Amino acid sequence: MEKIKVLLVDDDLDFGNTAVLLLKKAGYEVYFQNTLFGVESLIMKLSPNLIILDVMIGEENSLERINDIRLAAEDIPIMCVSSLHDPELKTEAANNGAMIYIEKPFDSREFLGWVNRYAKRKDFSNSRMINMGAYTVDTETHVLSFRGCSEKTLGNTEFATLKLLWINKGEVVPRQDLKDTVWRGVHCSEESLNNVMYNLRRYFAKDASIHLETLRGEGFKMWMDDCHT
Repeated sequence: MEKIKVLLVDDDLDFGNTAVLLLKKAGYEVYFQNTLFGVESLIMKLSPNLIILDVMIGEENSLERINDIRLAAEDIPIMCVSSLHDPELKTEAANNGAMIYIEKPFDSREFLGWVNRYAKRKDFSNSRMINMGAYTVDTETHVLSFRGCSEKTLGNTEFATLKLLWINKGEVVPRQDLKDTVWRGVHCSEESLNNVMYNLRRYFAKDASIHLETLRGEGFKMWMDDCHT
């Protein structure tokens, strides 16, 4: 039987190592990362059952990245943990789709109780609507809307491709990464991949600030005028 996978993202190595041992002892397959770098791509590749996310990782507030994290996670529940006893952060976490905000230090039994509750739930979504410039995407129905008006229902491959490009916006996504992540071992021809890119460009044509660029010999890059460097 396949183990339930938990992704723990926390820059506190002592806490992380202790939590990993606790979770493994409870029967979970645990992946530990101590930085937010590349976390969205990692989520898409691992497809964990639960994400445990520290609020402050280094100098970065993970809640400021949670829109992209939730897009990568889709229906994966997110538990926030933090040593910060701040009601505003709790509210921000709740408003951004976190299932619970647990303050450190906490009792290991309480921690496992919440993990046991949320790691096995797959019947809800942390996020429904994702904003992309003048467009919004419904992560459940895959409906793409422009300024509130429905435009197109994306196919599963189109949605998965868009998701990978968007969470890596401003960075090059190699062709092979798209094939490995979106097609997951099923053969994908260059023509099929190019057709998906062509369709996505058409779908987003009404917002000139959104760009989907082809870099010959490298891959693709999606970016917006206000975040491109």
